Parts: sequence; C-alpha cells; structure tokens
Amino acid sequence: MSPKSKCYPLLPAIRTAEGELTECALLLEGGSLRSIYSAGVCDVLMEHGIHPGVIAGVSAGALCGWNMMARQIGRFAHIGIYHRHDSRYAGLQAIASDGGLVGFRFLLETVEELYPCPTGMREEPSRRFIAVATDCKSGEPFYAERDVFTPFEKALQASSSLAFSSRMVHEQGKALMDGGYSVSVPLEWAQKEGYDKKIVILTRPVTARKNPISDAKRRAFAAAYSRYPGFLDAVNAVPENYNRLREEIQRQRDAGELFLIAPAEDLPMEKMEGNTDKLYLCYLLGRRDALQALPRLKEYLKA
Repeated sequence: MSPKSKCYPLLPAIRTAEGELTECALLLEGGSLRSIYSAGVCDVLMEHGIHPGVIAGVSAGALCGWNMMARQIGRFAHIGIYHRHDSRYAGLQAIASDGGLVGFRFLLETVEELYPCPTGMREEPSRRFIAVATDCKSGEPFYAERDVFTPFEKALQASSSLAFSSRMVHEQGKALMDGGYSVSVPLEWAQKEGYDKKIVILTRPVTARKNPISDAKRRAFAAAYSRYPGFLDAVNAVPENYNRLREEIQRQRDAGELFLIAPAEDLPMEKMEGNTDKLYLCYLLGRRDALQALPRLKEYLKA
C-alpha cells in the first residue's frame, strides 16, 4: 500500500453498509478523477440506508458504482486519494503492466487484495449492475451487465478506456472503449428498462455544455482509429449528444421525473488532478451536496 503522506480526518473509515435495497436506479456519469465527487454522494447515500437496486455507470462512474455494489463506505475515496501517486494506479508501473496511463490491473485486481470486500456482497441476486462502454464497431453504447458479460472486469476496464491513453478492449467478439464516447449518462437505458425512480449523479454542472470537436482532434482520431468508422462517428457526435442529454436531464429534473445531484459549478480540480488536497475537497463537496439533498431525495423515493 502506498504510504499515507497526509491524513484526511473527514474521510470515513472503510466499513460495510447495512440495509434493504431501495427501489430505484442510480445512474453515474464519468469524468475521470472527478468521480471522487460521486464517491462522496454515494457514501452519504449508503450511510443513510439508500442502496439502489440498480446501478449503471459510465467510465469512472462505473468504477465508483462497482465500489458501491460492495456496500463499502469510504472505499472508493480511500483508493482515489491515498493511491493517487501510486505508479501502479497512474504512472510508470501502470504503463508497464497495462500499456496505458491507467493501471486497470491495480484497480481491478490489486485493490481487491488491499481493500477486500465481504464475500458475495457484489453478487446480491436481486441487484443489477451495468457498466456502459462504447461498441467501436457500431459506435453505439454497450450495456454490459454483471452475470451476463464475463469476465466482468473486462467490461469495467472497457468502460473507462480512453482513446490514446488506454488499449481498446477486445472481448466476446466486441471492440470496446470508454462509454462516454457514446453516452454520458445511461438515462435512456433506464427508461427503456422501465425504472420509474431514477437518481442521476453528475460530475459537472447540469448546465455544462461541450464545444464542437476541433479539426485537429478529428484528424487525430481518424488517423488512430480508421478501422472503426462507427467509433469515429460516435466521437464526432459527442458534443451534440452530450448537450442534448444535459437538456433532457434538466427537463426531467424540473418535471420531477428524476432526482439530480450535481455540483453547482465546475469542481476545483482537473480530470486527472494530482493534488490530493483538491481530491479530498471535491469528495467533501459531494458529501455536502448529498446531505443537503437528502430530505428531498427521501420524499422523491417515497412519492
């Protein structure tokens, strides 16, 4: 384990959350290390007995949700903050073992040894978990479900595999990459599955919008992924799809069709933030926003 050079007193000790499942779907946006905000929200939900029966996450949101499936309060935050400068997580050892900037072997294997979860906790038969990746052949979202897609660790890896910095995941005849290239929040999936109560956690303000992709970026993707025209179409459509979905989330929030927890303004950190004090602050911001929203959330779930 990496030495803990600093102590963060408000980071909760890792512990198991008890309680019955809650009839709702939790939908998690990605955003690389910005998902530390989501970890703060998820910890508060677990502390107050809210355990969504369905969790679906995109990219780093899937990794955050996978920790929530283990019912481990504080676990994702401990990993993200105390191991930020562990080169097995992001650095030379990650490059050597995984061929990319993110060490998936560390995140999906070593972490399970360092922070073991209670046996069988992620296998609750009445609970669903979906990791969203992008099918590079079609350019469409691929909803990999626990117990259906095996090995599921490959789905989690694919969901967070960014272009240029991670390898494409080839599994079950599919070529998969980060889910954010095709959908930022699996809202449409949840609606098609018939979930009435939906909690959406964003890592950027709901008012955030993306600008059109630059010509230089288009050329870079075209040169690197010319074998996957469907993937290139998805990449080029990211800003339009992202902005349209943001507007739909706002509409449904205002109509009471979903419950939204999101930062009011951009988090004071970068996507691959190296300052652990900032990561800690953003975790606490997630906790603060969740605690403030808790009374309204409980009313929404009961209605």
